Amino acid sequence: MVASDATVKLLRDAAHDDETYQLLKLQIRNGWSGSPSQVPDEIREFFTFSDELSQYGDFIYKGSSVVVPVGARQQLLERIHSSHIGINGCL
Repeated sequence: MVASDATVKLLRDAAHDDETYQLLKLQIRNGWSGSPSQVPDEIREFFTFSDELSQYGDFIYKGSSVVVPVGARQQLLERIHSSHIGINGCL
């Protein structure tokens, strides 16, 4: 992941404190069932692209993009939007 030490720490701390993120990491490690109804409600939204999720170190990735824990989303969105580079640049 290309990010500053401060951003990595923000993500790591938020991931550690996020129960849903921890549950998702456990699900990835244990494997996904064949039916969404067998997946806990908290992580069911991830089921449709579960084959794209992986865990490396403290983080979950969808392809090559990190899944941002809920606790870090607002701060990262504010940083992204503060640059005023437009929607394509933010993405």
